[in-house]
Amino acid sequence: MDEKGTIVSYGGGFKPPHKGHFNVIKRMIEKYPDAEVYNIFVGSKDRGGITQQDALDIWKIYKKYLSPKVSVRQSQIPISDVYSSAKENPDKNVIFAAGSRGEEDDKELLGRLTSYHKYDNLQLDVVRDQGGISATQLRNANPDELASFFRMNYLMKI
Repeated sequence: MDEKGTIVSYGGGFKPPHKGHFNVIKRMIEKYPDAEVYNIFVGSKDRGGITQQDALDIWKIYKKYLSPKVSVRQSQIPISDVYSSAKENPDKNVIFAAGSRGEEDDKELLGRLTSYHKYDNLQLDVVRDQGGISATQLRNANPDELASFFRMNYLMKI
């Protein structure tokens, strides 16, 4: 990156946030240690009985293990808020953080990013986690499987 300054923005439903989501923002912090802020935009739509407030509460726990520059925000449309980060900060490099579990996720992600190329200061950075999990799988998991979705060996033992 250059001397313009950097903002990292990561948007999603996060219903619920799990270790894959945590790892995306952790890797962004490692890759862009001098970023001014790491924005996490949490969508408003309830999914499987999990509310925006539930997701915010989990991110609040995760924040204890992340940079103090992490900002978790409520959002109506998280991807739009990522684009707004670029539009409102034309003098900054804005990193559009995203997670992917492989080729199919990549295709879906690119299909959703129709406005990505409108901003010269916006750069997509995808963290790939082959064999990773989705929040949908988590919502549908049986209780015996749940611990593996949240376990982060460097944070806690469940």
